[in-house]
Amino acid sequence: MDTVNKEFMTVAEASCIMGKGMNFIGKLCRAGRFPGAVKMGNSWIIPRESVLNHKPLPPGVKSQKAKLAAERVSILQQANAMPKDNQARL
Repeated sequence: MDTVNKEFMTVAEASCIMGKGMNFIGKLCRAGRFPGAVKMGNSWIIPRESVLNHKPLPPGVKSQKAKLAAERVSILQQANAMPKDNQARL
């Protein structure tokens, strides 16, 4: 059990180390930002090295979710800009 405690940590431990909230750490886990993080029941088990080596996204770089949302908005704007007779063909 000691090796598990040394190699892995909980969301609460990661939030203390990083100085971020537990909800934020959970979002990072769901987004796959901690390689090797596994959800067990309602809890995340995070490799200690993933937390210690975590690098935030540089300013201006969007997450995959934000990129997809921006792409959807762009497609909707293009569809709304089309003449009505072209929209019927889609």
